[in-house]
Amino acid sequence: MKIINKNNLLDFLISLCFFIFLVCFPIDLLSKNIYVIYSFQIIVRIIFIIYILLYLMFKKKLFVISIKSKLNDLFFIPFLLIVFNNLIFLLFKQKEVGFTYDFTFILQIILTITVSISEELLFRVYIHNILNINNKILKIIISSLIFGLFHIVYFLSSFDPYDLIIIIYTFGLGLVLGFIYEFSENNFIYIIIIHFLFNFLNKDLFLRLFNGTNDYIFYIVSIIVSLITLIYGLLIYFMYFKNKKINN
Repeated sequence: MKIINKNNLLDFLISLCFFIFLVCFPIDLLSKNIYVIYSFQIIVRIIFIIYILLYLMFKKKLFVISIKSKLNDLFFIPFLLIVFNNLIFLLFKQKEVGFTYDFTFILQIILTITVSISEELLFRVYIHNILNINNKILKIIISSLIFGLFHIVYFLSSFDPYDLIIIIYTFGLGLVLGFIYEFSENNFIYIIIIHFLFNFLNKDLFLRLFNGTNDYIFYIVSIIVSLITLIYGLLIYFMYFKNKKINN
């Protein structure tokens, strides 16, 4: 079985390569001005959002987005636990907490919004839907793996071993986002909100609040949050979603 049909393979490679080219363009080699760097990153993300929206509108059968809420969607609320992972860690490190603010924080928020929208359009709305896989869980795992492996570009640009961890936790985030997208009848609003909150709270805000270094408590909290999320996801899948006809 081919994971991606031959008709979609070329479009997939073009879209992914275009995305990688835009987000990995070495703007820092051309300018050291932090405002220029952030502004450039925001602009290229917006360019890709426009590109992928136009492409998906042209390929209407792939443009699977919903913004309607249903009572069943209350099942997804507990998944919000993952967006507070690093803030939970800070409860144990209150002496090392202190907020710093400058104008770049605003640019970071704008960038995080464009990152969330562009990545969800690419990895969930587009890639998730072109996968030629009938099994919903396997489809979520494969799309999440692609999402996680994509983040190796950060390691290739820095060769910092810590960046390899990004692949692991983005794979986990992809599982949550893919699960919500698949079983909420492709609700785009939910995955955008969770993706944004995850990046903003666990990275943008966390780095400005925390003045210390991560230790074993950080990893214990991360593992516990991950396990709780995994167990909850498995429970609601086997107890509710597995036997319910969705997305037929």
